Amino acid sequence: MKKVIFILSLIVLSSCGQEIQLEELNGYWEIDHVMFANATKKKYAMNLTVDYFQYQDGKGFVKKVQPQLDGSFKSSNDSQLFSVETTEEGVFLNFENGIREKISRLNSKQLIIQTLDSTNFHYKAFEPLSITPNE
Repeated sequence: MKKVIFILSLIVLSSCGQEIQLEELNGYWEIDHVMFANATKKKYAMNLTVDYFQYQDGKGFVKKVQPQLDGSFKSSNDSQLFSVETTEEGVFLNFENGIREKISRLNSKQLIIQTLDSTNFHYKAFEPLSITPNE
């Protein structure tokens, strides 16, 4: 009986704390790898662009930006607007172009977005590289 209670306690504890804090979405995210539905993995060793997310009050946008050596970013005016929907199945980004993606994990260091075909995009928080000349 003690084993059953212990196992049930572990299940309850492991399901707690998984709530997604959408404010963590704000910022620069670099794609690390993609896991396809057939378990194939594609690793990204180097990225010339990163995704910049801005979220507030149930809506936001994402755009591609290019990090510069001085720590700044180049960007176009192109962005994709989204709204956020929270259901029993999870938290979803609903883009204006009709695409719907699920946020599987989000914290200050990791973002995982799942598409409807079960492809998982694994992002890591982007850390800019700043190279400045010696003075």
